[in-house]
Amino acid sequence: MPVSFLPSGGTQVAGTFLRSAFRVDYEKLVQGILACTAEHSGLDVLRTYWYDASKA
Repeated sequence: MPVSFLPSGGTQVAGTFLRSAFRVDYEKLVQGILACTAEHSGLDVLRTYWYDASKA
């Protein structure tokens, strides 16, 4: 099941899921996801798919 990182994080940090209420450093976000995945799996990341269909 896909996880909606941006709305969930926005709700926790900014109190809203609206994307216009917060900015995202995508480079840091992707690096953090890759590091977390490698740490928990013990494997190198083969590929990453990014799908963002939200309206800003």
